[in-house]
Amino acid sequence: MGYPQNIMDYYYPVARLQDLEAATMEGKPLAAVLLGKPLVIYKIQGEVVVADDRCPHRGEMLSAGAVSEAGLQCPYHGLQFAHLGACARIPAHPQVQNLKRFDLRSYPVVEFHGLLWTNLGAGAFYDLELGGAGESQRLVVAPPVNVNASAGRQVEGFMDISHLPFVHRATFSECSAEAMPAYNVEPFDGGFGFEYSSSLGNYPFGYSSPKDFIWRRAYRIHAPFIAILDIYFPDGLFTIFNCASPVSEEQCVWFYPIQFDRSLGLGSDMDVNAFSQKVQMDDLAVVERQRPRYIDLTSDSEQSFGADLASTAYRKMLRNLGLVKA
Repeated sequence: MGYPQNIMDYYYPVARLQDLEAATMEGKPLAAVLLGKPLVIYKIQGEVVVADDRCPHRGEMLSAGAVSEAGLQCPYHGLQFAHLGACARIPAHPQVQNLKRFDLRSYPVVEFHGLLWTNLGAGAFYDLELGGAGESQRLVVAPPVNVNASAGRQVEGFMDISHLPFVHRATFSECSAEAMPAYNVEPFDGGFGFEYSSSLGNYPFGYSSPKDFIWRRAYRIHAPFIAILDIYFPDGLFTIFNCASPVSEEQCVWFYPIQFDRSLGLGSDMDVNAFSQKVQMDDLAVVERQRPRYIDLTSDSEQSFGADLASTAYRKMLRNLGLVKA
């Protein structure tokens, strides 16, 4: 798939920070694929390196190598890669000093919201106005999910407001209201927002909202594949940070950090992740059945109705970025 250059310039998450820490403890790197490019991720003396997953010597996958305090070692001939992917040693020729032609191509790294982000172009990291989880809030970063559908399909499904009473009826309590309220889309630099209020509950199945409570949900959509949802519970704020990192035109990796007020009393991280994964599996089953697996931005074969106002705005935004498939 050919991506426009401006899509390369956006930052995308490629791993959870906690997964890299665990892999480093085991002496291993991580592998990722972003926009069709295989990447290796490793940590050396506190520095995170994201680089091409290919040894410049004979093309071996470096993600199959080992990590130590000296850096990343290729499993084929033992070449050692240190800070910023610089080749530091060739065991077959330990006396050679000028190793620059064996350096890895590396990419910028940002640690944000429990995730490691990179871009393949030259864009700057954008402010998503989330901030860190303070003393009054918790941050839980669920394991990433491999999705057999495009990033655009996943994000569009996440922002869809009218699927809840059909896809999540057995997961959320009070999730039976089918008629959707009208709402407006408000553009901002780099995306748009919208919100609506309804009786659709967000408690796990079996729990009830206070009498006559109205649930407010506010979305912020950031180009190209980020959707942030604030859900106003009776006892506090619950924010879902939904990001789909494109692997190919028919695959993505779904990252799902959650930040919420401690006043909500949601149990352990394991409890939060277990429920999050149940919600994710509801959505995953639907998005992976959609055909084609990507949004065809050149076709009018998929019709829309009023509740799809945000989806229509999203597709327009993607077209304006030069995408024909998303």
